[in-house]
Amino acid sequence: MSYSNTRKKQRNEKRNFKMLKTAMEDFYPYEDFDCDYESFLVPMPSSFLDKSATEKKVKTSFMRAWVNKSKLFIECKPKEIAFCKVFSVVTYPDLSSSQIYIFYNKESYHNFWIDKTKNNIWHEIKDTSFNKLRHITTQNERGYFEIVETDSGRKYKEQLWFYGDIE
Repeated sequence: MSYSNTRKKQRNEKRNFKMLKTAMEDFYPYEDFDCDYESFLVPMPSSFLDKSATEKKVKTSFMRAWVNKSKLFIECKPKEIAFCKVFSVVTYPDLSSSQIYIFYNKESYHNFWIDKTKNNIWHEIKDTSFNKLRHITTQNERGYFEIVETDSGRKYKEQLWFYGDIE
C-alpha cells in the first residue's frame, strides 16, 4: 500500500482562526470623525490564511466573518455623521491583506475608486461572483483584478472583492 500526501497538514489553523475572530471583536469603529477615513487591517499575524495548506473551509469562514464585520459596522452607523460609507475588501489569494474602510469624506471616498497609479491597475471582474463561489451572503459585491508592479519591475496579480456601501 502506497501513501501519497499531496497536501501538507496545516497545524492549529482552527485555533488560529478562533484567535483571529476574537481579535476582530476588538475593532472599534466611528472613533475619529475628524479624519477622512478609518481602516481596519486583519489583526495579529495571520499569515496562516495565505498558506496553500490552510483548509478552504477556514479561508471561507474568514471571508464570511470579515464581510459580516463590515455589515455590523454599517448597521451601527451613527446618524449624526453627514457622510459615511463602509465596505470591506477581501484580497484573494492574499487574505491577510484584506481591510475594512470607513469613509467620512465624500471626496476621499470617490478618490479611492479612481486614484490609481501606473504601478497599480484595476480591471473590473464582470463574469464571476466570489459570493457564489464561496457561499457568502451579502447584498453588494464588486470585484477587480489588481495588477501591481513593484519598483523592481516584478508584477503580481490578485483579486479585490468589495462588499458593503459600494456604488
